[in-house]
Amino acid sequence: MLLNKITSSKTKNTFLANVIIMQANNNKENAPKKDANKPKKKTKDPALLPSNLKKTSNIEAICEHWMCVKKQPNCMGTHCFVFADSIHLSLSNECLDCWACAMVCHT
Repeated sequence: MLLNKITSSKTKNTFLANVIIMQANNNKENAPKKDANKPKKKTKDPALLPSNLKKTSNIEAICEHWMCVKKQPNCMGTHCFVFADSIHLSLSNECLDCWACAMVCHT
C-alpha cells in the first residue's frame, strides 16, 4: 500500500521512507489459553450407558434364544428367527440391533 501511494504520486521525486517494525508483547497466538488449567470433562464410554447396557443384554438374550439348529440345508445364519412353517430368517447384526433397541424402547 505504501509503494502504491509513492508510485501514484504526482511528483516523481525521490522519497525517503522510514519503516519501523515493532513486535507486540500481547502475542495472542502463543499466549496460554484461559481454559488450560480447567480439568477436562470426562465423557462416558457409550457402551456403559444404561440404555446401551440393556440393548447389549437384549442382543445376547436374542442370540441365545434364536440359535439356529440348521434344520434347513439352505440356511446360512447362525442366529435365525424361525417362523411357524419352519422358514428361517437369518438375523444379521442390523436385525439384532434393531430388535434389541425396540425391546429397550418398549420396556
